[in-house]
Amino acid sequence: MKNPRSIKMILILIKLEDRHLDAIRSAAPGAQIIVLSDPREEAGKIGAFIPDVMEMLPQADWVVITVPLTHETKGMIGERELKALKRSTYIINISRGPIIQEQALIKALPEEWIAGAGAALRGGSE
Repeated sequence: MKNPRSIKMILILIKLEDRHLDAIRSAAPGAQIIVLSDPREEAGKIGAFIPDVMEMLPQADWVVITVPLTHETKGMIGERELKALKRSTYIINISRGPIIQEQALIKALPEEWIAGAGAALRGGSE
């Protein structure tokens, strides 16, 4: 098992709400949490920093996506981003709608670009 301090968790979100802080901190105690957020001051709430996404994806052990479906976020994670991840990375999309490009994910899993993925059901949010 990895030392918690060596785990890197990337959160892709728009707004970090106070009710999420305890869950984020308890999910991986001691882990380095990297927030890709707008507005940028949100990251300061949990002592995280905001780098360029393509620079950080190759370092992530976990990627958690929690953005609303908008014109800007639809399909924001595609083949390029999935291939940038380590083969041991898990990506979790708890957003509603097609934030991850479905065909890229369908290709990524059997070709083992990533270790695994989890997603919320879309259920009419498209």
